[in-house]
Amino acid sequence: MQQVVVALIVAVAALYALWHFMPARWRKSVAARLGLGAGAGQGGCHDCGDCTACPPPGVKKK
Repeated sequence: MQQVVVALIVAVAALYALWHFMPARWRKSVAARLGLGAGAGQGGCHDCGDCTACPPPGVKKK
């Protein structure tokens, strides 16, 4: 039983690492195919064009 739990933990960690280091375009494509929603394929800042969390280049934050 312990080996099964360890194998599941390792498998989940491997999938997370694969998802994290996958190019953003691939992540978005896989997320769309799996039906995970619009935000699931976004990995970080500047991955999407319509995000308003970061100011455009040249504009200083207050």
